[in-house]
Amino acid sequence: MSLQKSEAEFQNDALLAGEVFREPLDGSNRYLPYGAMPGDPYLGDEIESRQLEIDIEFKKLFLSPDTDAPPAFRQMLVADFEVGRQRRKLLNFDGYMKWKALEEVMEPRVEVLSQLVERGTADCAEAIDFALNTEIEKTEIGQLTCAYSNRLEHVQPFREEVAAAIEAHGGVLIPSIIPYRGLSIVPDVEYLEDGFHTLNGFIIRYKRDVGYIRLPNDEGVLRIVERQIAGVRIDEDSGFSDPVLKMMQYTPIAGDHTWQDNEKQYLHDTGCQSFIEQAVQADTVEALIVPISVTVYAYKEAHDVEACRTVGGVALRRPVYDDGIAYFGPEFSRATQPDGLLDIFLHKPPSSQDL
Repeated sequence: MSLQKSEAEFQNDALLAGEVFREPLDGSNRYLPYGAMPGDPYLGDEIESRQLEIDIEFKKLFLSPDTDAPPAFRQMLVADFEVGRQRRKLLNFDGYMKWKALEEVMEPRVEVLSQLVERGTADCAEAIDFALNTEIEKTEIGQLTCAYSNRLEHVQPFREEVAAAIEAHGGVLIPSIIPYRGLSIVPDVEYLEDGFHTLNGFIIRYKRDVGYIRLPNDEGVLRIVERQIAGVRIDEDSGFSDPVLKMMQYTPIAGDHTWQDNEKQYLHDTGCQSFIEQAVQADTVEALIVPISVTVYAYKEAHDVEACRTVGGVALRRPVYDDGIAYFGPEFSRATQPDGLLDIFLHKPPSSQDL
């Protein structure tokens, strides 16, 4: 939902909007345009200053005047970016420090890896190596900020580096043809005094499984997942039909605490759900979907790989229940997918760590 800002914050945003984005290079040969958040982003003045520099530069992308998106939509993306950055800092710090507090003695190689992860300078292979050889439950491998499709040229190298790291560690890659899953659609709403509301757009999140690596203790696997976040425009240039646009603005939306209970009904009543899902599954670059970020993370899952179902030699988790993968419209049918793949992944169970 909509986040309110102070006048000082709006003035600061206006100043940043007039500045040109500069890739936040750190002068070292370890800089990556898709580097992970430090395991300890509060380690010291150097790390905190570095993170502030990254925050400021990337915020310029979201405030860029080089877009025809409505101001309220642009501010929605800025707010989501800021909240997301703070959330990642807290989650990475919490997970890393819990592991560090329990790790009394480290092998020299693990100690070197931990220092790289702690400072946010580990590459994809090093971050995966660290995740495999420690007791940490979840590790961020990297993130690419790509507001309004800026910096999208780094997506493919990012994915290739992750894939190479998985294979180098003896892992298995999941076919990229598998549909995205776990799609969530959340509205950004401003409530008016007369009881009506203004819808500024949607924030959507969706995932795909990249691969897995058997853990050294043979007690489970390290799952590697890619999560994308994007904004969905709902103005006249978005591509939605006029009836759907009107329905989205005039269909009542309840407050934050009840949105999840009413989400499916709202999306069904307005007719926007199928349109959004088809755009997501097609990786569309139309005005409708505005990219925000691509994140890759790894988490541990304890189960017997050999007991899982396999398709084309790829181990899949046992189907137990649906985890909210997109409900496909007729344009994205089972007939377009290899036999059996879509049916299995429509029912792939999530893990409690798969967030």
